[in-house]
Amino acid sequence: NLIFTRHNPRLDSLAITYHNVFRAIFEPSAKPESTDTFRLFPAMRLYQHATELLLKAILQDVCGKTPSTNTHNLKALFEQICESQFVCDELGADFEFVKLALGELHVADTRATGFRYAADKNGNPCFPNMPKTVDAKKLFKQCEKLWNALMRVHGPAKVIS
Repeated sequence: NLIFTRHNPRLDSLAITYHNVFRAIFEPSAKPESTDTFRLFPAMRLYQHATELLLKAILQDVCGKTPSTNTHNLKALFEQICESQFVCDELGADFEFVKLALGELHVADTRATGFRYAADKNGNPCFPNMPKTVDAKKLFKQCEKLWNALMRVHGPAKVIS
């Protein structure tokens, strides 16, 4: 049985929770197969949402701005946090990688709904040009590199006791 006794309303804590679940189902020790789209779609949905929440946490905790709850656009959120020179400086050599990686996630799923469903309401695939196989280890490594760069900007999550 699950008992919901405590809720941490902080965006950073929620982001980390989503990221931990992504890791549990997609890290190499979980042995995802290269053709395992059954696991790829939910894993990437969790990762995408964790990244969105972390960008919003950076916007709130580092930049001092109130993030919109209606924005799911990773590229737009990154552009907002980049208005802070601190963020750009903190990313340093990873700045271009982070910008490119978030841009690729945005292009793959501009409305942040594609990984929620493998197909639209008419049965058309959300990603018609998706390759038949995905290098799961390489994808996981790239996801972790992006996550770690963003966590470095945010700093350790704050714990509410």
